[in-house]
Amino acid sequence: MSAALLPRVAQDLSPEMRFSHWLAFTCKLARENAGTAVAAVSAASGKDQSTIHRFEKEATWSRDPDGMLAAYAKTCGIEDARELWQVALNLWRNHGEVPQLSDEDRLVQAPEELERELDEELKAVAG
Repeated sequence: MSAALLPRVAQDLSPEMRFSHWLAFTCKLARENAGTAVAAVSAASGKDQSTIHRFEKEATWSRDPDGMLAAYAKTCGIEDARELWQVALNLWRNHGEVPQLSDEDRLVQAPEELERELDEELKAVAG
């Protein structure tokens, strides 16, 4: 998919089709279940409380999603912030709509093949 097409495609997707919806949903639920106030996430992330509210309502995507999720994990008592990413990904795969692409935008490489290739590259760089 061309880079110029990405913003238009993202805007055209319903909320349930976008990963950001599931990520915000996961973080908000984790925060609420932990009894953590928005102010605590705000303090841990260094972001204004309105930024946290916008993220949870999915009005905006954080410029530093790794830092944002690390703040949620820290304030919610979650040891590894990647768990939040994984939960959101699982929810998106299990409950989200499948984004539809035109034939010209479809991947030419199978996801499993891409993952294997990237894994091999990472192993080669590591050692």
